[in-house]
Order: sequence, then structure tokens, then C-alpha cells
Amino acid sequence: FLAILNISTYSYLLLNQIVERLGYNQGNKRGIIPKGVEKLQDEKLLDKLIEAIKSFATSFKPNANIGMLTEEYIKGALVGYLWQFEQSMNLEDRIIIELETRGRIDIVASNKKESVIIELKRPGTKYNHSFEDQVMRYMTENNINQSIVYLGVITDDLKNLEIKTIGKIVDKQLYRIVVIK
Repeated sequence: FLAILNISTYSYLLLNQIVERLGYNQGNKRGIIPKGVEKLQDEKLLDKLIEAIKSFATSFKPNANIGMLTEEYIKGALVGYLWQFEQSMNLEDRIIIELETRGRIDIVASNKKESVIIELKRPGTKYNHSFEDQVMRYMTENNINQSIVYLGVITDDLKNLEIKTIGKIVDKQLYRIVVIK
């Protein structure tokens, strides 16, 4: 029984990596310069990421039906796209943190000055306030005070994107959560 369970778990992880890589290849098409790159040279990392995700949401054209895309595929595509957008940015994924309940940070984007946690949700996921609690745990545990929750929206029109910023103070520290849905 344990051998079957181990093989099943390994197969699941391998398939997720393949799906994520396919997404990365789709998002990182050579020669496509993301919209707005030239005007964001001196912006803060959080602002650059918001603009990059807005650009991604309106220009990414997946090879599959939006409703069938997994979080791993969107993550791979977004990482590929962000590499084009800001090549000096460091992108880490699959960061496991130990809390009372385990957690996995989807992406941490950082440069020499700051870091931002990006939490992805699969396209079609309805917004839930528990997402804010989730990224707050990640931010406080990792001493990062900025995050983005992106609900995997792919659209042809920026008007279809809703962006809201939430500020929370914990132990006299301001934490910013930007929700893109």
C-alpha cells in the first residue's frame, strides 16, 4: 500500500511540474515585450508586479480553455512572463513554511531592496477573505510586508480586472495586500 501511495504522490508531483513548465514556456515567449515595461524603470517592486500582472492578464493567450487551467500552469506562465518584464528580479517558488498549519508560498519576487509574496489561485476561483489571512501568515512568518493575491483572471479588457489594496497593521507593522480579481 505504501509503495502505491509513494508512486502516486511522485506521479502527481511530476505531472504538476510538467504542467507548470508548459505554462512557463507559454508565458515566456521570446520577443514579446510586456506592455508598459519602458515606463516602470524607477517604480517600486510591488507597483511593477501589479502592472506586470495586469499586462499578463490581458495579453496571455493560453492554449487551453481558461476554466481547465490549473494553478500550476498559471504559475509557470506568470513566472515566465515576469522574467521578461523584470530580468533583475529574483523569483522563487514552492517555498514551504512551517506554521501551525503548513503553507506553501507560490512565488516570492524580490530585488535588492524589497520582496513581494504572490499568491495565485486557479482561474474561476471566487474571492474569499481567508486568502487575506493566508498571505498575512506568510508575510508575518517571512518578514515581508507586501503581497499580491491573483485570482488567475485572463481577460481581453482591463475594465474586467478589479484591483483593491488592503492595509493591515500587526505589531505596529503595516502589511499591504493587493487583490487582483
